[in-house]
Amino acid sequence: MKICIRVVLLLSFLRVSAQTPIPKLTDRSKKGLLSYFKTIVYNKQVIVGQQCSQSPDVAVEYQKNFQRLYDSTGHYPALIGLDYGYFGNVDLQQTNQFAIKHWQQGGLVTLSWHADCPFTAGYNVRWDSMAKKDSIDFKKLLKNAPESKEKTNYRTELNRIATALKQLKDAGVTVLWRPFHEMNGSWFWWGANDKTNPTNVEDYAALWIDMYKTFTVDYGLDNLIWIYAPNKANPLYTGTVNALYPRR
Repeated sequence: MKICIRVVLLLSFLRVSAQTPIPKLTDRSKKGLLSYFKTIVYNKQVIVGQQCSQSPDVAVEYQKNFQRLYDSTGHYPALIGLDYGYFGNVDLQQTNQFAIKHWQQGGLVTLSWHADCPFTAGYNVRWDSMAKKDSIDFKKLLKNAPESKEKTNYRTELNRIATALKQLKDAGVTVLWRPFHEMNGSWFWWGANDKTNPTNVEDYAALWIDMYKTFTVDYGLDNLIWIYAPNKANPLYTGTVNALYPRR
C-alpha cells in the first residue's frame, strides 16, 4: 500500500486559506525533499508524523504507535520517527527494516540518536551536562584526538551508527538525521554546560562537524539531511534555541 504524503492545515491557528493546495511529493531525493519542505513552510502547512522509540523493542513500538493509526484511520502518518539509541540494546537492523518498509511504501523517515555517554560506565544517555560539566570534554571524542577510553567508547558506537545509516543509503532511503538534539537543555550529556552562558559552544560545534565529516567523507553518507533540533526555549530550564548552533 502506498502512503499518501498528507499535510495537516492548521487553518484556525495559522490563518491559512482552506483553498491552499496540498502539494504532492514526487521527488524524495535530498534536493527534492528540501524543495518540498520549502513549499510546506511557505504554505504554513505541516507534515504528519509519529515517533516509535519509547522502548528498545522497535516491533512493539511500531505496532502500538504506528500500525495502530492505520488500523484506526486507514492512513499511515507520512513521517516515521525512529531512534538508534536511548536504550543500550536497540536492534539497529530491525529499526532499519521498519524505516525501509515505510520508505518503500512512499513515506518519509527521520532518525535520531540518543548516544551513550562515553564519560561514564554503563549505558547512560541522561547525564546532566550542567551538573557533570567538569567530567565532559567533547574534544576527547574527535577523530584527531589522542587515544583514550572515552574516545574509543564514542567512536566505536559512532562507527556502528554510520554502518546502520549506510544500510539505509544502500536501500535508497533519504534520512532526516537529527543528531545531538535538544542541546540547549542539560538533560543529555551533549547539552549546554550553562543555561545562560554556555562555554562549550565551540566544542559542541566541533563535535557536530566531526560527525558530519565522518559520515559524509569516511562513509560516503550523502543521503542524510542534517537537522539542528533544539528544545523549545524556556528560561526556567533551557537556553535560546540557537545557543549551540554549529556555525563553522
